[in-house]
Amino acid sequence: VYEGNHALLTAPISTNSALHPGTYAIYERQVVQGNYSHNAPWSLTFGEEFRLSGVYWHNQFGKAASGAAVQVTPPLARWLYPRAAEVIVY
Repeated sequence: VYEGNHALLTAPISTNSALHPGTYAIYERQVVQGNYSHNAPWSLTFGEEFRLSGVYWHNQFGKAASGAAVQVTPPLARWLYPRAAEVIVY
């Protein structure tokens, strides 16, 4: 997480290899997803239907995730929810 050029936070995530480097605007926010995402809280949708969501059903951050997802812990997703304007993938 950056504010300008200043790093505020780093955290492990899980993601799918289909997410290519780039800058993606967030175009939808949902506090709770439907059954499709196992009710993952604090969901941000960006790019081609990718979702950054808090996941509570595993603690394997840093490993690959299935589907069009960026998975983080629920507390991190909640913190990002009102603040994030875009997702940048390196």
